[in-house]
Amino acid sequence: TAPRGASEAGSAMEWMRSSAALGDAVIADVQMANVIPALTGRRVYVGHGHQTADFDKKRQLIERWFFRTNTDDAGKEALLRANNIGYVWYSEYERAWGDFAPAEKDYLEKVYERGGVEVYQVK
Repeated sequence: TAPRGASEAGSAMEWMRSSAALGDAVIADVQMANVIPALTGRRVYVGHGHQTADFDKKRQLIERWFFRTNTDDAGKEALLRANNIGYVWYSEYERAWGDFAPAEKDYLEKVYERGGVEVYQVK
């Protein structure tokens, strides 16, 4: 079955496929990250368990720290840069983890917003 918010996500993925830099990865909740590569041609930081090195560690990192807290911006920016992550996907899945507020980050710029899905580019 399609994830909740599939039509909004589909529009965002169409935008990403046509507008996002090919070499940059995307960080997102695993629910969305599992379909981003197939629909956009972009890599993800953590996706399918059997296709992601250190899957458990990376999944916990995004769920328990990256999207859960709105602190440690130096650490989060360093993670993005060290892993060639150019985009942060922010939808109902990422919001559900905690209080991360990408719009407040000076290292991120909103490049897409529609139907509850936001995409931020790492500056």
